[in-house]
Amino acid sequence: MSAGGGFLSWRSDLERRLRTGKMAPALEAHLAKYRKLVPALALINHLVDNGQNEISNQAMRKALAFSKYLETHARRLYGATNEPERATAQAILTKIHEGELHGGFTAREVHQHDWSGLTDRDQVQAGLNLLVELHYLAASSAATSERGGRPTTTYTVNPKGME
Repeated sequence: MSAGGGFLSWRSDLERRLRTGKMAPALEAHLAKYRKLVPALALINHLVDNGQNEISNQAMRKALAFSKYLETHARRLYGATNEPERATAQAILTKIHEGELHGGFTAREVHQHDWSGLTDRDQVQAGLNLLVELHYLAASSAATSERGGRPTTTYTVNPKGME
């Protein structure tokens, strides 16, 4: 297989993986940058090996191997940073399925109950944001009183997201 053929095969696999919708958005954005990274690495490898003319198969194989290595680290990094908000989002979903949260609810209502895993205000907000991003919940903001004040965000369950 030529360097170009190896790249095209890798690229089509990358595009397929990016479009599944199963990846965390931050990881997806990170891996999307590999579209430029891999050819750049292949060119650098080719030039370091005193290559001329077309990029060699060996230079491309090195670039692809290095990108695989980098992806394993990216997956661990993004997985570690997402874990607390994912756990919080799962705890919120559990409360919805148990009937503890229904209709329109606020982050304050979730936090006030002091449920296990839902006691930290920032984590609750991060979990709610993740659920909105994944379309499990819909968020709408409205002023709290006639005098103004900070708007309150109300969350409702998206029936299509819960299927």
